Amino acid sequence: MPAQIKYASLPLPLIMNGKVMDKNLEQISQTRFWLKNQIQFRGLKHFKEINLCTLDHKGRMYIVTGE
Repeated sequence: MPAQIKYASLPLPLIMNGKVMDKNLEQISQTRFWLKNQIQFRGLKHFKEINLCTLDHKGRMYIVTGE
């Protein structure tokens, strides 16, 4: 019996190598202010601290820092 596979879109990169992906923020109708609040909530201060920040199709944010 084949496995049931549901397609979910790939996570959307919001920050890559410390740089905000503004076009991707536009796709989810959010701003840099919103993103800054999200990273501060997770204990980070600056975009440049983040190597990769993605948002998945369920709204979960994943952050990889340079540490």
